[in-house]
Amino acid sequence: MAYLRTIAAFVVLALGARCVSAADQIAWHSEVAAAVAAAEQRDLPILVYLTSSHCPYCVKMKNQTLAAAPVVAAVGEKFVALTVARGTAPELERRLAVRAYPTTVVLRVDQSEIGRVTGFVSPTQLTTSLERFNAIHVAAKPAATVK
Repeated sequence: MAYLRTIAAFVVLALGARCVSAADQIAWHSEVAAAVAAAEQRDLPILVYLTSSHCPYCVKMKNQTLAAAPVVAAVGEKFVALTVARGTAPELERRLAVRAYPTTVVLRVDQSEIGRVTGFVSPTQLTTSLERFNAIHVAAKPAATVK
């Protein structure tokens, strides 16, 4: 009986922890037009995560790097996030000249590129790149619009 209570307690804790972490995930857009509209409204650059379902490094990046608290916080505060599965936005993939997966590209609202990271990177590496890309975005704004 004690064994069952222990298992039940573990399940409750695990489910509770899962619910808490689910709330701390990146709010991904799946359509380019919706992401652009949100970026225009919020005056933020667009973080585009290009992925493929058959790519083990894409899965690793999603589960490790993009789930890390510092990355989630940086993306939530400073970017509009767009995820693009291989083949779902061929025009965008062509325009961005995607050659490998995963590829993470940061774009201005006009869809010009600020910077990119190709391949799997650690949370620290991505956070550092995102800080650099955000600094480029902020530096390009007219002085009156910088928050």
